[in-house]
Amino acid sequence: MYFSSFKIDEAIQDRVTDMVRSKQTRKLEQNDLYQQRSKAIKLERQIDKQRIFVSSLMHIQRCKKLFPLFIAKT
Repeated sequence: MYFSSFKIDEAIQDRVTDMVRSKQTRKLEQNDLYQQRSKAIKLERQIDKQRIFVSSLMHIQRCKKLFPLFIAKT
């Protein structure tokens, strides 16, 4: 009787340990996904800022090219 209850206690303890490990693993995975998402969002914002900057530079260059033509016509 003692041996079987010892095995049952050991099995319960193993199961609880597995549950705690899996919960910790899930937390780590969620944390990792959250960090990856936040990095991706930051990169997307940087790309958007750079895209706006480049488009404004291109606009300035077009204006520089067109401005002398505009003055010459008037």
